[in-house]
Amino acid sequence: MNEAASDSTSSPDPQSATNTSATNIPSASDENRWRRAVEISDAPEERVADLKRHLFGLDNDLRNVFAVLDAAGLPNLPALLQEHGRPHCCLFSGKLEPGVAECAPYLVDLTRDDAFTALVLTEGWGEAWGVFAVLPKEIGFRDVRKHFRSFLRVRGPEGKPVFFRYYDPRVFQLYLPTCTAEELDTVLGPVLRYAMEPPEAKELLLFERNDEEDAPC
Repeated sequence: MNEAASDSTSSPDPQSATNTSATNIPSASDENRWRRAVEISDAPEERVADLKRHLFGLDNDLRNVFAVLDAAGLPNLPALLQEHGRPHCCLFSGKLEPGVAECAPYLVDLTRDDAFTALVLTEGWGEAWGVFAVLPKEIGFRDVRKHFRSFLRVRGPEGKPVFFRYYDPRVFQLYLPTCTAEELDTVLGPVLRYAMEPPEAKELLLFERNDEEDAPC
């Protein structure tokens, strides 16, 4: 499923695709009720093993792991996805205008031992390439795509629709602790856990449902 999604959210131009940034997301509240940080190794190989453990758990057959990657921060992402052959789609719909594919978000289905997963967790760690999401195994690619497209467009401070760059971990980690219960329902949907790097990338930030029982430590 490598074609662009075809539902109602239209493709923005490259300028409007960057409307929401870390500078205009509200400050985090005191109630970080579903956020936790876990230590990861400084050594590259051990760090990748730590990241895989928190993403895939002990049994990869029990969960699906996706990344939403930002082509604006990862040169040649569309070509890399074609080269590696991972199931993916652009989250902007329809025929993309020139330049948009190079700054669009892409949903990618990851597996533990795939070469593309290794690329993202090694070269991409600390570079704000995107965010990760862990979902139940029974949730298929189309439903995951529908979920992540559902909050690409939000209302800004003046009530006007803007594109929400939640796939930038610097933005998403500031936004998530500010969510109301209704907003949490929207951004979580079927997701069990979001995972992303903090600014200094020395630990892993996890935002997860409090009732997730199979979360690895």
